[in-house]
Amino acid sequence: MDGDRDADGDRDADGEDGSAGADRLGAAAPPADTQRTGRSSARTRARKMALDILFESEMRGLPTGDTLVDRITAASGGDPTARPVRPYTVTVVEGVRAQRERVDELISTYARDWTLERMPGVDRAILRIGVWELLYNRDVPPSAVISEAVGLASSLSTDASPGFVNGLLARIADLVTDV
Repeated sequence: MDGDRDADGDRDADGEDGSAGADRLGAAAPPADTQRTGRSSARTRARKMALDILFESEMRGLPTGDTLVDRITAASGGDPTARPVRPYTVTVVEGVRAQRERVDELISTYARDWTLERMPGVDRAILRIGVWELLYNRDVPPSAVISEAVGLASSLSTDASPGFVNGLLARIADLVTDV
């Protein structure tokens, strides 16, 4: 298991901690072979939960922070159906919440032929996570951010969404890396 790395290049032997600890030299490691092992990385699962929280908050018209607190409370309060909230989930949700205006501005500016309001809700949440990671989490290589976002769009959204997410995040990644 010592060689298992997720798309972010993080070791994921125990499935609990997706934090970076190895020398990454700025390059993305190849994605873990999740088809063979049936596992997804800790950060992939954390992003999925962050997506769930962001999407639920928007669809229910609730403040994002309230939904996050509800999830944490349920998980720590003995609710047997509640999944534990991973630290990276909290980081992403709080980061998106804190930087939402800037994140939405970039999505709106670089989305071709789509307004933010016209996008499917799940795509908005995926893009918000991806843009936040590109701008504010330099520990994750842009290629990993885009790959993870496209994976979420492939499994959770429309047939056209993976290409749309890929193109939009790639444009923003180019902008970020040029700065």
